[in-house]
Amino acid sequence: MNLMNKSIIQDIKENIIVLFWPETCPFCQKVCKEGICTECRERLEFLRIREPRCMQCGKQIRSVEQEYCYDCMHTHHYYEQGLSLWNHKAPVNQSIYQFKYHNQRRYGELYSQELVKNFQKEILNSDKPVLLDFWAPWCAPCRMVVPIIEEIAGERPDIRVGKINVDEQPELASEFSIMSIPTLVVMKNGKIVQQVSGARPKNAILEML
Repeated sequence: MNLMNKSIIQDIKENIIVLFWPETCPFCQKVCKEGICTECRERLEFLRIREPRCMQCGKQIRSVEQEYCYDCMHTHHYYEQGLSLWNHKAPVNQSIYQFKYHNQRRYGELYSQELVKNFQKEILNSDKPVLLDFWAPWCAPCRMVVPIIEEIAGERPDIRVGKINVDEQPELASEFSIMSIPTLVVMKNGKIVQQVSGARPKNAILEML
């Protein structure tokens, strides 16, 4: 069988799959090739979480000085930091329920794509200098840097700080050509101006800014 015939058969298979199992919006389940339909995207914009955010769970909080939401101040979580795109209300909570308990794994890919878009919008296009910490929970040097980065984030409202778990966001790690961790990246006006690998003391990190 030549390559042309294989390509034709593959196209036929893909068309049959789309015919019987069409792509649907993860929030309203209507057929939608774009992933998230226009109507739901408009609804999600009203639920989008904006700065300032809780430093642990990522929920929106009232002021930067607050640092943590009420739940995180009174509840022990078994994770170090979370990032939320939207408030956990309908239709977001319903979609996440389907993802977690009804095997809608495809939704996870769409959530990841939206996180990347949000990262590009809020971080790469920021009018403030940006400090990015590429890390992983199993990395001992990373765990040494984490409290320093969090301390800098609390002391320097003139910069934006982002933590990227390379295991959860391999696309972003690849985009920045991350070969080892921890890696610290400083961006200004959407361009990388500093990038270093390995644990660094606080004064060395501040000099990068």
